[in-house]
Amino acid sequence: MCGMHDPVRDEVRGLQQNHIDRAFPPRLRGEVTNGVDMVMVDADIAGCVQAWLDSSANLDAARIGILRTCRDDVERVLAILTDPLERDYYARLWEVANAVLQAQRGWHAASALVSPQEEKRGFAHDQRALLKRRAAARLLVGQRIVRVAYVNIDYRGWDLGYRDQSSRRAITDSAEWSSPTWEVGAFHHVDFGIELTTDREETWAITWDTPNPVGGESLRLQRDPVSQSGAVWDVTAREPWSTCLSSPVRDVSLRYHPWSDDSPGFWCTRISMFFDDARAELLLGDRDQAGALTPSADNIAVLMDAGSLPPWERTDDLM
Repeated sequence: MCGMHDPVRDEVRGLQQNHIDRAFPPRLRGEVTNGVDMVMVDADIAGCVQAWLDSSANLDAARIGILRTCRDDVERVLAILTDPLERDYYARLWEVANAVLQAQRGWHAASALVSPQEEKRGFAHDQRALLKRRAAARLLVGQRIVRVAYVNIDYRGWDLGYRDQSSRRAITDSAEWSSPTWEVGAFHHVDFGIELTTDREETWAITWDTPNPVGGESLRLQRDPVSQSGAVWDVTAREPWSTCLSSPVRDVSLRYHPWSDDSPGFWCTRISMFFDDARAELLLGDRDQAGALTPSADNIAVLMDAGSLPPWERTDDLM
């Protein structure tokens, strides 16, 4: 083992230990799922990861190829696993493999200084920042969400006599609920963000970053309210949330992509929240003039059918 302190390797060791601490799912021992040998893919990733941790250099080309193939195999398997313990085991295996692959790019080294404000953004400037955002998301796992609220532009408030647009307005009138501003049918579209209140009285929010000179657009999971203003719609009893909230959060996956081929950094276009028998998919999206789902930099779409991702939501370059 190299004696030099390496913060990226330290974080990967933590991810690896978190995975090792979980028992292998007994049903999958000796099983081939979606063309993947469930035991061998685990062992192959473990071997590549340990080889990298025991070295001070990048993996050789052969091991990088093996690790990339195994990571992609696990991604395919995760798309069809439904048991929460099995999903948790392989989601963490995927995270370890992916973290090591991204470390080979060297994006964690000699990055530009990042301000405390930039640290609060969803956009991750390097591999270490990406790992920190995923570690923060895992703090939501195990909690039960007791309230979900959409925070939207208050389109109707002014006409209804609410002149202070700098404060919040809870939507309670049945006339407004008869035609919600965020309802399309196949999806919901939210302007400012989505607030989640847990049984530990924590407030989490899913919102978006505005692109700036040092960072691109991205979804953001944060431990603060979305905003101090807007129309607040309590959708806890609405689908897809009412089905999801019957059990605690089992996993939260931040779906990151490289920002560009020639610029470091990662942006999150989708957040997947897993529960016992359901999942919620939230992505950067809005409705177009015809009411169809379209990509967006400043709106969040909540899919009614979590299994129906739009064709423009890439899955081939996930980090």
